[in-house]
Amino acid sequence: MPAKPVVIMKSIASAFDPDPARGTEGKVGTYLAMVNYHANPITSAMFLTATAPNPLVVDYIAKATRR
Repeated sequence: MPAKPVVIMKSIASAFDPDPARGTEGKVGTYLAMVNYHANPITSAMFLTATAPNPLVVDYIAKATRR
């Protein structure tokens, strides 16, 4: 099962050691939230319209046939 975007965001944000006392609690989190907000609809639309699986299948077949 793929990791959920929220779990990934929290893991990355905690790696940057956010601290409210230093005023750094929102810098990385805000950036990650915006990236997540914009990446999810784009990725969903790609798979919904079947534009993503086509290159994935071509790559898979190329690797399977070693071409």
